[in-house]
Amino acid sequence: MVTPDKDYAQLVNDSVFLYKPSRMGNGIEIYDREKVEEKFGVGPEFIADFLGLKGDAVDNIPGIPRVGDKTAVALIKEFGTVEQIVERVDDISKKSIQKSVRENGQQGLLSKQRGTFGAWWR
Repeated sequence: MVTPDKDYAQLVNDSVFLYKPSRMGNGIEIYDREKVEEKFGVGPEFIADFLGLKGDAVDNIPGIPRVGDKTAVALIKEFGTVEQIVERVDDISKKSIQKSVRENGQQGLLSKQRGTFGAWWR
């Protein structure tokens, strides 16, 4: 795939790569599974969860308030998917994040759904 859109990273697998043109014609980045994890902190299979948690202003995806990149990665690494995070909200150690997930979990689930595409692709 050739696109500057980071959302397409969720479609990367062992035989699908993302060719991301740099700004102002300064080359191209090639994303394989390892590059996706290096860039985002999670593998391609968790990009929709990552976006569902942290949101994406460009695509008008709200995410869960108080959850940024680092917190999203930490939650995914500890609990897995947004569904699993919402299900295990009581196990989240940081109380402010626990409260935000409890109050905005449904928004996180909807945000994941809005950020997911290509389920047919897998």
